[in-house]
Amino acid sequence: MAEGGVDPEGAADGAGEAGFSAVSQEVLRSLPGVTTKNFRYLMGKCGSLVGLCGMGVREVQGAVGAEKGKTLYEFIHKDLREDV
Repeated sequence: MAEGGVDPEGAADGAGEAGFSAVSQEVLRSLPGVTTKNFRYLMGKCGSLVGLCGMGVREVQGAVGAEKGKTLYEFIHKDLREDV
């Protein structure tokens, strides 16, 4: 565990639901396309926020639905330099 209660994988002290960190769950829930109805299933599919970022668009769509999956995938893969 690194200083500040965060390990190198990004999990904060205190596991939340099903062993996932509460902070990671809050970040996941705040993403577009993630709802209270699909976030648990998505957590199980991706395993981590890093895992979510490594999923392809079809995998994300399979976890949260076509429209929400496209929205989520495009959000996490958006090039931030475009807005500058």
